[in-house]
Amino acid sequence: MQISQQDITEAVRQGIIDARQADNLWQFLTSRPQLQPQFTFANIAYYLGAFLVLCAMAWFLSQAWALFGSIGIIGIAVLYALLFILFGRVCWRNPQQQVAGGLLFTLAVCMTPLAIFGLYQFLTQHGYDTFLLNEVDIWMAVGTIIVGVIMLKFVAFPFLTAPIAVACWFLSIDLIPTLLAGDNALSWQIERMITLYFGIMMLLGSYLVDRRTRADYAFWGYLFGMLAFWVSLTLILMDSSQEQRVIYLIVNLSLLILSVLLQRKVFVIFGALGVLIYVGHLSYKVFADSILFPFVLTFIGLGVIYLGVQYQRYASVIGHKIQENLPISLKSLLPSQRTTI
Repeated sequence: MQISQQDITEAVRQGIIDARQADNLWQFLTSRPQLQPQFTFANIAYYLGAFLVLCAMAWFLSQAWALFGSIGIIGIAVLYALLFILFGRVCWRNPQQQVAGGLLFTLAVCMTPLAIFGLYQFLTQHGYDTFLLNEVDIWMAVGTIIVGVIMLKFVAFPFLTAPIAVACWFLSIDLIPTLLAGDNALSWQIERMITLYFGIMMLLGSYLVDRRTRADYAFWGYLFGMLAFWVSLTLILMDSSQEQRVIYLIVNLSLLILSVLLQRKVFVIFGALGVLIYVGHLSYKVFADSILFPFVLTFIGLGVIYLGVQYQRYASVIGHKIQENLPISLKSLLPSQRTTI
């Protein structure tokens, strides 16, 4: 929820607070560090600049190897990281510029794969590759996770969890198949199952850290965990029997319920996509020759829109009623009920 000065003025007009309290409240809100992403021109510029730097890093990995060599790549990565940390500390001291500072710290973490890539190439050229795994992506992911966790220990910026989550995702793609099969290729079905279970583990890990702090450190873990879990689930179940497709529908409907309990929109997005995919399957496969199906589907769609409108109007009441009727043992497990530390 975002609060504007007009909202506070309206509260004064309705007699909820007086003018002096409104001024004090607005000064307090504007003086707090804004660590969460907001749709402002400054934040757009911050994130756009960070994206351009990441594009430059990707260019180094793909094109600049022959030009700079391994030592050059390592030097550029280390120099960039030090500069990002230096300027990040300057911005971090200013409460109004902590988003910019946090992004600079995040960019410093993102230099880790570049440095490890250069180091790996250097060791390979000098005959030390026998002590290393063949997949450089594994070392890049592990190094990014380690550096990201260390940085997060000293800088409380939630977006630092983004490169950690991405590295964990890539690690599930590279490390686990390498450990299980070595140089032998795993079947596509097994790789999908591995990604599915890894996505579940990421979701559980995000659940354990959810709402334990005022800042949201669970968002990126939920996002990439859901991405790994849902994509794998879709590829596995929607490419099999009709009974398993029904299970796929049930899982996605369950995600919609979880979104209410956990108060996470990411579950709504993926759950709704799953339901749409299943309905599309019914349209093109099961009821392809039924003339009544388009009319039924139209009424279903209108019903979904109506339910969405009603939920938007009574979301807080619905959430309150659901939590009231939950067993105490289950209610205590919800993120909103956890103690803030």
